[in-house]
Amino acid sequence: MAGKKSGNMAIRVGVAVIGSALSAWILTAAPPWGTGLLLTVLTALMGFELTVPTGLVHTRLLQVCAVLGAAATPWIFYFRLPLTVCALLLFGAAAILFLIAILQAHGPSPAELAVTLASAVLFPSALSLMLETLRMENGRKLVVIPLIAAWCADGLALITGMLIGRHKLIPRVSPNKTVEGFFGGIGGSLIGLAVYGGILTLRGFRVPWVAFAVYAVVGALAGVLGDLALSYIKRACGIKDFGKLLPEHGGVLDRFDSVSFAVPACYFCFLLFPPTF
Repeated sequence: MAGKKSGNMAIRVGVAVIGSALSAWILTAAPPWGTGLLLTVLTALMGFELTVPTGLVHTRLLQVCAVLGAAATPWIFYFRLPLTVCALLLFGAAAILFLIAILQAHGPSPAELAVTLASAVLFPSALSLMLETLRMENGRKLVVIPLIAAWCADGLALITGMLIGRHKLIPRVSPNKTVEGFFGGIGGSLIGLAVYGGILTLRGFRVPWVAFAVYAVVGALAGVLGDLALSYIKRACGIKDFGKLLPEHGGVLDRFDSVSFAVPACYFCFLLFPPTF
């Protein structure tokens, strides 16, 4: 049994390292359209996972609409469509969903329509703010910060919880999360960004350490909220994971739940506390 657990942990770590390295390379080295393609794949999978495995959307046509809408949303950010165009697109999408519901004899419920719209727009828009981050001054250096903050927080929260976790955080939503793991996660985010800042320093950049500390704490807190929010959905739907695409991690949403909340939170911090390197 111990050998199996060790093997599972090795797979989990391996997938996390490979996935993180690939994501970081695309975000920091590939052209912006490469980030757009990455987000298209991720958001389309997230749209599928939110509608099909959860059982929240039963109508096949709505499931297709969720996936296609999620895949298209990053390109709205990529091409920076005007706000009026975005509003018209959103209204058009809602009108189509209601038309589908009205014309079908046993149409989908309002809850299904809401989940479809959220799957097509809400989470994809949150992640697509990475494209806006890339356009900022020093955007290439900033865009990986939410990933580092969220994933380092996840990792150290897990380790801390396993080693010294005693007090449950919110057991009715996520039984395994502990208060000790929560604070360990914030420490993990601070450590992760300290290491990243150290790498930038060695490359000759002047790192704004106070701003980095703010990004770390805000990213970690937003990541915890994202993790709990998606755990709430899974628990309400009676499922353990959103998918099985990533070995020992589950689905894309299981890996990017915290990142989906950390990206907009950190983007807001970049606007309030723009760093100078």
